[in-house]
Amino acid sequence: MEEEDTEGESDADDSDESDDGEEVPIPGRWNHNFSSAMTINDGLDSNWEYHQNNVAVGAMFPSKRHMQDAIMKWAMVSQRQLRTTVSSGKYLTMECVDINCPGRVHGYVPKYDTTWRVSDFVAHSCELASILNDHCNLSSNLIARLLYTEIVEGQAMRVNAIQKNVKKHHFYTISYGKAWRAKQRAMEMRLKWAGLLPFARLVEATRSEVIGERVGTPIKRLQQDHSLLTSLVDRWRPETHTFHFRWGEMAPTLQDVSFLLGLPLAGQPIGPLAEPVRWDEEMPERFEGTRAGQTEFLCEDHGPKCDWLLNFEVSQFTPPMSEAQITRSLEAYILWLLGKVMFTENHQTTISRRFIPIALEIAEAQTADDIIQRSWGSAVLAATYRGLCNACTLVSPKSGLLGCPLLLQLWSWERFPIGRPDIDAERPFGANELDDPDHIDMPTFGILWTRRERRFARDQVRNCYPAFTEQFDVLDDRAVIWQPYTAAAVHARYPGGISNLCYRDCAYWMTQSKIIFDVSVEIMSQQRIMRQFGSRQLVDPPPPIAPLPAYVHKYNRKGTSHSSTWWL
Repeated sequence: MEEEDTEGESDADDSDESDDGEEVPIPGRWNHNFSSAMTINDGLDSNWEYHQNNVAVGAMFPSKRHMQDAIMKWAMVSQRQLRTTVSSGKYLTMECVDINCPGRVHGYVPKYDTTWRVSDFVAHSCELASILNDHCNLSSNLIARLLYTEIVEGQAMRVNAIQKNVKKHHFYTISYGKAWRAKQRAMEMRLKWAGLLPFARLVEATRSEVIGERVGTPIKRLQQDHSLLTSLVDRWRPETHTFHFRWGEMAPTLQDVSFLLGLPLAGQPIGPLAEPVRWDEEMPERFEGTRAGQTEFLCEDHGPKCDWLLNFEVSQFTPPMSEAQITRSLEAYILWLLGKVMFTENHQTTISRRFIPIALEIAEAQTADDIIQRSWGSAVLAATYRGLCNACTLVSPKSGLLGCPLLLQLWSWERFPIGRPDIDAERPFGANELDDPDHIDMPTFGILWTRRERRFARDQVRNCYPAFTEQFDVLDDRAVIWQPYTAAAVHARYPGGISNLCYRDCAYWMTQSKIIFDVSVEIMSQQRIMRQFGSRQLVDPPPPIAPLPAYVHKYNRKGTSHSSTWWL
């Protein structure tokens, strides 16, 4: 698939403003083409490359990102600017921005291999008109990768220090805004290492690049349609872990979690969450003095107060933020993401203290190895299954749906024409809105529902429980979208591609293993919903290979002490 890479073109947000200065003319005798002799020694593992990372035919790189970074460094040294014309999981092509110049570099990853190789290199024929003060390929993302260690570990790495570092080592003058964005990108890498960045992009919606809409303006977060969710809960059966309709059964699966939320399935299961020791003493010490005017630490036995955590939203700080402020703001954000979006509970005003060690681990990580790779997707599905099993047996009007209601609502909108808003889904998602050489920080299949303005047509209603119940009662199976994630549907919506996390863990979609979150143990019933996987559904589905004992399914924390050792 073809897409324009944001790191390969000049973006208005990354361009210099008043600090550019005038371009300096170059004598004609300087316009010699030395591209064939340009080599870049960027310190990468020499086992993967030829000729000290020379951008030439045959050069090898451990990943697409390493190849792209090397080409950009070569472009900066040779004072040429490139744009990405092809960027996919198998191919990468970058061409000179001068349409009259044949300069290009093409690379690919061979079949049954993981190393990327340069297969075509055409030298530049364009002449330099002047010395470049800034370079379009020197984006904030590239700066963040080049200076990650200095930005994260440096206790006094201010924005102007980033500018001086780039000037010293790469001989370009970047704007203050670009240096500040590079600092933010370096901090976002922690969410990427933890496997939560695509999900965070999904939750934190901004307007997409649409004519008539203000680009980058935040829109209201997706609100739960309680009537729609209640109509689904009425059809949930704890014995089978499926929704029962008059024409068959359906249920959200690990495939839906991968495509809609972009959460990883591979990794350690999130079993019994440990009780942090002295959290109510250590947490206020960590956050003390983070922001001027912050309120006094508020908490209950269950955990810190949500209102207190709101003191550390990014919007509450005056830029530029220090490293300590960014780390504490990230810790507070992860606590909110875990406690109020992924694993909701009955506690409305507090967030569980058991999430504090995980949030602290991610926020203070210096490298990817400092973060445990967790199976977030299976945990979210297990928590949602447990929430549905509990909700369908409750009769109190104050009862809520626990787990991840966001997953259930997006799943319903993708498959049923009931309560579904109009988001102009036929219009493709902009190829440049999210992009990442590693194909991680890219759209998930469900991001359209949060990025686009949601409109309800005249023949559609929302928050109307009687209407939804009646529509589900008369719904025909021909109106159901059984397989929404086909290759054609993905390409139509996202011509620039979607996150690798949507496909990477496909081997787990049909697993018969139990899924767990904390002390909740759940079983999946793929054999009862085979139509969702494009297979023939038996009228009398076979029983599960390893049934879940009833006493295990009843595990919960009610009436237990703070310790979780009894579960083990």
